[in-house]
Amino acid sequence: MNTPLASRTIFIFILLAPLFVYANTPSTQIAGDLLTQAEEVTSQENCFSGNFETYQKWTELVENKNKGTSNFSISAFQNSRPQSQFDNYKSSIECKFLSTK
Repeated sequence: MNTPLASRTIFIFILLAPLFVYANTPSTQIAGDLLTQAEEVTSQENCFSGNFETYQKWTELVENKNKGTSNFSISAFQNSRPQSQFDNYKSSIECKFLSTK
């Protein structure tokens, strides 16, 4: 949607380990602080809230979205994305949903 009055939501989430290391450098933390303080940002919310608050809620969301898909396996999904990885990201990444003007 590209109308001037429409609110756009930016979802910032890092899933790849190499990017995770980069995301915790001082320069990216400063850039993230500046981004969240920009005038265009109308609201912000922690990414690890709602359906992403816990590992169980997240995997239930993924499972529900893939119901009826013959090639989806929740156990394969959980094996490739273990709870320990989710917990590590949740405790070490500052992640926010941003809504802008």
